Amino acid sequence: MSRLEGAIPANIDGSEWAVLTDGGGAALLLRVLACQGQGAFTAFGMKTVMTSRGHLAAILSLGLPLIGGHVAQFAIQLTDTIMLGWYSVEALAAVVLGSSFFFVLFILESGFAIAVMPLVAEASAEGDETALRRATRMGCGFR
Repeated sequence: MSRLEGAIPANIDGSEWAVLTDGGGAALLLRVLACQGQGAFTAFGMKTVMTSRGHLAAILSLGLPLIGGHVAQFAIQLTDTIMLGWYSVEALAAVVLGSSFFFVLFILESGFAIAVMPLVAEASAEGDETALRRATRMGCGFR
Protein backbone atom coordinates (compact mmCIF):
# COMPACT_ATOMS: atom_id res chain seq x y z
CA MET A 1 0.00 0.00 0.00
CA SER A 2 2.99 2.31 0.27
CA ARG A 3 3.05 2.75 -3.53
CA LEU A 4 -0.45 4.19 -3.50
CA GLU A 5 -0.21 7.91 -3.02
CA GLY A 6 -3.34 9.34 -1.50
CA ALA A 7 -4.89 5.90 -1.04
CA ILE A 8 -6.75 4.91 2.07
CA PRO A 9 -6.25 1.18 2.81
CA ALA A 10 -9.37 -0.85 3.41
CA ASN A 11 -10.07 -4.50 4.18
CA ILE A 12 -13.34 -5.67 2.65
CA ASP A 13 -14.33 -9.35 2.61
CA GLY A 14 -10.79 -10.37 3.53
CA SER A 15 -9.38 -8.72 0.37
CA GLU A 16 -7.05 -5.77 0.28
CA TRP A 17 -8.68 -2.69 -1.24
CA ALA A 18 -7.68 0.94 -1.66
CA VAL A 19 -10.00 3.92 -1.68
CA LEU A 20 -8.65 6.74 -3.85
CA THR A 21 -10.14 10.17 -3.35
CA ASP A 22 -9.71 13.36 -5.35
CA GLY A 23 -10.29 15.63 -2.38
CA GLY A 24 -13.62 16.84 -3.76
CA GLY A 25 -15.74 14.00 -2.47
CA ALA A 26 -15.33 11.59 -5.41
CA ALA A 27 -13.86 8.22 -4.51
CA LEU A 28 -12.81 5.13 -6.43
CA LEU A 29 -12.61 1.71 -4.80
CA LEU A 30 -9.75 -0.39 -6.21
CA ARG A 31 -8.76 -3.93 -5.39
CA VAL A 32 -5.01 -4.35 -4.92
CA LEU A 33 -3.53 -7.44 -6.59
CA ALA A 34 -0.03 -8.79 -6.85
CA CYS A 35 0.94 -8.86 -10.54
CA GLN A 36 4.47 -10.10 -11.35
CA GLY A 37 5.85 -8.76 -8.11
CA GLN A 38 4.33 -5.29 -8.57
CA GLY A 39 1.10 -3.86 -7.29
CA ALA A 40 -1.67 -3.83 -9.88
CA PHE A 41 -5.15 -2.45 -9.49
CA THR A 42 -8.51 -3.64 -10.70
CA ALA A 43 -11.57 -1.45 -10.89
CA PHE A 44 -14.82 -3.39 -11.05
CA GLY A 45 -12.91 -6.66 -11.55
CA MET A 46 -10.89 -5.62 -14.63
CA LYS A 47 -7.09 -5.61 -14.72
CA THR A 48 -5.57 -2.27 -15.61
CA VAL A 49 -2.04 -3.59 -16.09
CA MET A 50 -1.56 -5.52 -19.32
CA THR A 51 1.58 -5.95 -21.36
CA SER A 52 1.79 -5.46 -25.12
CA ARG A 53 2.26 -9.20 -25.48
CA GLY A 54 -0.96 -9.78 -23.51
CA HIS A 55 -2.87 -7.38 -25.75
CA LEU A 56 -1.50 -9.09 -28.86
CA ALA A 57 -2.45 -12.52 -27.54
CA ALA A 58 -6.00 -11.34 -26.72
CA ILE A 59 -6.45 -9.76 -30.15
CA LEU A 60 -5.11 -12.82 -31.96
CA SER A 61 -7.22 -15.24 -29.92
CA LEU A 62 -10.35 -13.29 -30.93
CA GLY A 63 -9.32 -12.33 -34.45
CA LEU A 64 -7.71 -15.44 -35.93
CA PRO A 65 -10.87 -17.58 -35.94
CA LEU A 66 -12.78 -14.74 -37.60
CA ILE A 67 -10.07 -14.27 -40.22
CA GLY A 68 -9.95 -18.02 -40.86
CA GLY A 69 -13.72 -18.17 -41.31
CA HIS A 70 -13.74 -15.27 -43.76
CA VAL A 71 -10.83 -16.69 -45.77
CA ALA A 72 -12.55 -20.09 -45.97
CA GLN A 73 -15.84 -18.50 -47.05
CA PHE A 74 -14.04 -16.43 -49.70
CA ALA A 75 -12.23 -19.54 -51.01
CA ILE A 76 -15.52 -21.45 -51.35
CA GLN A 77 -17.19 -18.56 -53.19
CA LEU A 78 -14.19 -18.16 -55.49
CA THR A 79 -14.19 -21.88 -56.28
CA ASP A 80 -17.95 -21.81 -57.00
CA THR A 81 -17.54 -18.82 -59.32
CA ILE A 82 -14.68 -20.42 -61.25
CA MET A 83 -16.54 -23.73 -61.62
CA LEU A 84 -19.78 -22.05 -62.74
CA GLY A 85 -17.90 -19.77 -65.12
CA TRP A 86 -16.46 -22.84 -66.84
CA TYR A 87 -19.88 -24.54 -66.87
CA SER A 88 -22.01 -21.77 -68.43
CA VAL A 89 -22.65 -18.05 -68.34
CA GLU A 90 -26.34 -18.60 -67.52
CA ALA A 91 -25.48 -20.67 -64.42
CA LEU A 92 -23.03 -17.99 -63.26
CA ALA A 93 -25.67 -15.26 -63.77
CA ALA A 94 -28.23 -17.29 -61.81
CA VAL A 95 -25.86 -17.71 -58.87
CA VAL A 96 -24.99 -14.01 -58.87
CA LEU A 97 -28.69 -13.08 -58.86
CA GLY A 98 -29.52 -15.60 -56.15
CA SER A 99 -26.56 -14.46 -54.03
CA SER A 100 -27.73 -10.85 -54.27
CA PHE A 101 -31.21 -11.74 -52.99
CA PHE A 102 -29.75 -13.91 -50.24
CA PHE A 103 -27.40 -11.11 -49.15
CA VAL A 104 -30.29 -8.65 -48.75
CA LEU A 105 -32.26 -11.11 -46.60
CA PHE A 106 -29.15 -12.04 -44.61
CA ILE A 107 -28.35 -8.41 -43.77
CA LEU A 108 -31.96 -7.77 -42.78
CA GLU A 109 -31.99 -10.73 -40.38
CA SER A 110 -28.53 -9.83 -39.06
CA GLY A 111 -29.89 -6.44 -38.04
CA PHE A 112 -32.48 -8.09 -35.82
CA ALA A 113 -29.86 -10.38 -34.29
CA ILE A 114 -27.51 -7.48 -33.59
CA ALA A 115 -30.35 -5.55 -31.92
CA VAL A 116 -31.28 -8.51 -29.71
CA MET A 117 -27.78 -9.28 -28.41
CA PRO A 118 -27.60 -6.38 -25.88
CA LEU A 119 -31.11 -7.17 -24.66
CA VAL A 120 -30.20 -10.80 -24.04
CA ALA A 121 -26.93 -9.83 -22.36
CA GLU A 122 -28.68 -7.36 -20.07
CA ALA A 123 -31.36 -9.85 -19.08
CA SER A 124 -28.74 -12.53 -18.47
CA ALA A 125 -26.65 -10.21 -16.30
CA GLU A 126 -29.68 -9.28 -14.23
CA GLY A 127 -30.77 -12.90 -13.94
CA ASP A 128 -34.19 -12.10 -15.39
CA GLU A 129 -35.18 -15.41 -17.00
CA THR A 130 -38.49 -14.07 -18.35
CA ALA A 131 -36.88 -11.11 -20.15
CA LEU A 132 -34.12 -13.37 -21.44
CA ARG A 133 -36.60 -15.78 -23.00
CA ARG A 134 -38.74 -12.96 -24.36
CA ALA A 135 -35.77 -11.26 -26.05
CA THR A 136 -34.55 -14.55 -27.49
CA ARG A 137 -38.00 -15.39 -28.89
CA MET A 138 -38.35 -11.93 -30.40
CA GLY A 139 -34.91 -12.24 -31.99
CA CYS A 140 -35.81 -15.59 -33.53
CA GLY A 141 -39.05 -14.16 -34.96
CA PHE A 142 -41.35 -16.07 -32.62
CA ARG A 143 -44.02 -14.26 -30.63
